[in-house]
Amino acid sequence: MAITIEIPTAFRRFTEGSPKVDSGATTIAEALNDLTVKFPALSRHVRDEQGQIRQFLNVYLTKKTSASSAANPPR
Repeated sequence: MAITIEIPTAFRRFTEGSPKVDSGATTIAEALNDLTVKFPALSRHVRDEQGQIRQFLNVYLTKKTSASSAANPPR
């Protein structure tokens, strides 16, 4: 399942201006790894010296539903 990572405005200078980046990751850790491999300059802003996610970084998970599944919810 493909996911979309939304990039905050302040970090877009590290993603060549891209507001969103697609990833095939299945976990948050994989998504952050993909993101920092694609955009190495972003790495020091995402992870600290020990490789942990920086405390100021917020991660939000949302599940998008397609229009047809939203119109016809399971019973």
